[in-house]
Amino acid sequence: MKYKYYNLIYEYFKNKKTSKGVPYMNHIDEGIKILEEIKADKCTIEAYILHPFIQCVNLKGADGKVILSEEEMKEYLDIYSIDPIVTSNLFLYRKFANAYLCRPETDNLSLMDIRNCLYGLEMYPDIIDMLIADKLQNFKDFMKYRQDHPRYDQLFRYFNMWLYILKTYSTSCCFLNSYIKDKSKDIISKYSKLYKKGY
Repeated sequence: MKYKYYNLIYEYFKNKKTSKGVPYMNHIDEGIKILEEIKADKCTIEAYILHPFIQCVNLKGADGKVILSEEEMKEYLDIYSIDPIVTSNLFLYRKFANAYLCRPETDNLSLMDIRNCLYGLEMYPDIIDMLIADKLQNFKDFMKYRQDHPRYDQLFRYFNMWLYILKTYSTSCCFLNSYIKDKSKDIISKYSKLYKKGY
């Protein structure tokens, strides 16, 4: 594999699946394709590959067990001597990704409220690229596998808000526009719906 840390995440997640039976590695593989298409640099892609080690800390999987503990995350980062730029991108990614999550208390936030939560994000184009890959891929899986989700409407709005904001910040906005509208793209065939709802 051409990416230094791919095998590390593969070894950890290769047998893990979501409650719908989707391998966790799909999120990594499809996100890499998106980042390559928008010509993200290698450190950004390496950080994206490792972002579950930051994002999944103390979260529970479908089996009710913690996916990754804080201690395991620190052990992985230390043992594999992660590049400092990659490490910096990881922690910046977590800061901004966690600043706006889909929760009952955020369901009615206005666009301005969300921009305020993400204050400073426009200064980090690499983190914007990581978030584009993350949100596009997650939205694709959401539309494909979670039509029955009890919070479908709230999650649909959440992804719409994220993608709208990322589109305004990103130098890849032309990519986002064409990718969302182009139904021939396998990875993101469902995104045309993004433009059928207002903000």
